[in-house]
Amino acid sequence: MKSRNLMMQKKILKYPNKTLNKKSKRVTIEQGKKTADNLIKRLSGYGVSAIQFGVAERVFVYRHGNFLSRHVRIVINPVIKTKSKNKCICYEGCLSCPEQKYVKRSKRVVVLFHDGTRQVQEELTGINAHIFQHEFDHLNGVLICDKNNKNVL
Repeated sequence: MKSRNLMMQKKILKYPNKTLNKKSKRVTIEQGKKTADNLIKRLSGYGVSAIQFGVAERVFVYRHGNFLSRHVRIVINPVIKTKSKNKCICYEGCLSCPEQKYVKRSKRVVVLFHDGTRQVQEELTGINAHIFQHEFDHLNGVLICDKNNKNVL
């Protein structure tokens, strides 16, 4: 049987491709690591999720710190445990969406995930909280293209 990673699309899926709206499934840590390694090779923005390449697994990678950061974080089977009530509105782009939008997100999140080596629980703030929530939305089939102004302002 072929590995799921061999079935990963070569190009990032673009809206309105319906695969992007699929809810991703939990994976084993070993499978998640393989998928994450494949995603790291394709990372061209702040972050990217497996579903953006047609693989419905709860895996994404992102640049921890800022866009120029070489530290890429592997996130397997993430959970957002808590979100702050304090929100910020940021202008977001997405590799799968043709337009940028203002999106309201929590300023602080407490997250739980596996990084391929160990289970991690941590509090994220600022750009890291924002990126984590954006990529987490992808795993639940939600795109910024789907958000309307009611969700933003």
